[in-house]
Amino acid sequence: MINPVLFIKLSEGDKRLIFVIFLALLIILIIVGAIGYLITKVMKYQASKLETAVYDVVVTKVITDEKAFKKYAWKKNVQILLRQTWKPIAVIAFGFIILLIRAIIYNNWGYNPWNYTDGFGSLFWVWDWENAPTATVFGITVISEWPRALNEPRLVGDAWAAYISVPCFLVGGIWYILVVQGFFARLLKTKSLAHSVFKKSLESYNQARGFTDGGPQINPNAGQQTQPAPAPQPSNPFPPSDGGNGFPPTNPM
Repeated sequence: MINPVLFIKLSEGDKRLIFVIFLALLIILIIVGAIGYLITKVMKYQASKLETAVYDVVVTKVITDEKAFKKYAWKKNVQILLRQTWKPIAVIAFGFIILLIRAIIYNNWGYNPWNYTDGFGSLFWVWDWENAPTATVFGITVISEWPRALNEPRLVGDAWAAYISVPCFLVGGIWYILVVQGFFARLLKTKSLAHSVFKKSLESYNQARGFTDGGPQINPNAGQQTQPAPAPQPSNPFPPSDGGNGFPPTNPM
């Protein structure tokens, strides 16, 4: 904890610097928490895709054991991965095609699309952090003043390729990471479902009372052969009415 007397002796610049540091740490914690929350949501959403893919074969009992379930779930998981992967890869490939076209036009094969002179960095503020003024606070060297700006946001005509390719790289890269994350989320869901759906537990079973928690009940006649019921006999369309011979009565002349 900071000594109040020492804090009072600090200059106004040091106090502002400490406030900025704590504010930056708070913002970082909020961003990390938001990213963690989004990752959890995405994993739950991707895991639900596996449940949809294997629902029918489990409910209809086409698959009745854990090994077959894992094999089938792996196959479905790979199919979902391939179906989702080609889109971000296509976006990234389009970005490379744009850079290739620029390299051919300008005959510049060492172009950096991230630079701030004729690249994507020209759209943002760029500061000279390497030569920023520093100060020592509690024995730690920190930046004392905001560094000078090397670039102010502006549009550069020669940066047209970077304005197209860099967003493609960013969107495609984040998209691809989410797809891969979904693949591993479905792997974890496969393991969880294989354990819960085909689990055999005697935790709440008693031989005298059966399952005490309302679990599956065992049929005592299971495994015994039962005799088929006798087939019904066809009835006589002409019930006996003349002594039981079964023939219809004749009309005497």
